[in-house]
Amino acid sequence: TANANVTITNAIGIAGPISIYAGTLNVNNSLTSTLSGAAISLYGSAKITLAASKTIQTNAGEILFKANSGATSAGGIELGSGSSLLSQGGNITLGGGYNGSQGNGLYAATATTGGAPAVYLNNTTLTAAGGNIKVYGINTTNYDDGVRINSSSITTTGSGTIGIYGDSYGGYTSASSTSFNGITFNHGSTTVQSNSGAVEIIGTLTNASNANANGVSFFSGSSNSGTIQILSRSGG
Repeated sequence: TANANVTITNAIGIAGPISIYAGTLNVNNSLTSTLSGAAISLYGSAKITLAASKTIQTNAGEILFKANSGATSAGGIELGSGSSLLSQGGNITLGGGYNGSQGNGLYAATATTGGAPAVYLNNTTLTAAGGNIKVYGINTTNYDDGVRINSSSITTTGSGTIGIYGDSYGGYTSASSTSFNGITFNHGSTTVQSNSGAVEIIGTLTNASNANANGVSFFSGSSNSGTIQILSRSGG
């Protein structure tokens, strides 16, 4: 059912759409749709995770992650190290059912005790090859990031666009010299790149009382290394 916890342990590959509904959804193996235009849609009333080194791939179909689909703040999205979302021209959307600064019913959300980013991309590849990529994350009450990106590649081609939108309560932990932001690019090298399409990165603090928090940050802790590239190219 839509509220039962589900773990996908076997790889799934079909010539058609894939839709999975769960409470907490753990995708521990790869999902592939070979039918042109067929979508892969994952819905979790709580959290959605994709295990390390696993791939979700469509043939010009949409890839959709919709966490906290019931508009609660008990969800989030986490993509494990080495995982990939490959849509070959379809749109890729990571979000949920929570309201945020960009509109209603768009955001993956967390209010986890002890903190957790709403969307966490950890050494992850998102490639839309001409489709649009949208990422929406909001941390509602605790000190953590709306969207946190570590050592990842987020790319599309042609007129495909990229939008990354993070809202956060903000804050700062002095013991670890860590700030929490709407969007944090953290640890290692990350590329966000389109060809002729727009790239939009918007971070919003919902609680601006702490001077160490930022809408968008390229540094959250006491040490960091690597490069950040944000590119939108047009012309010959």
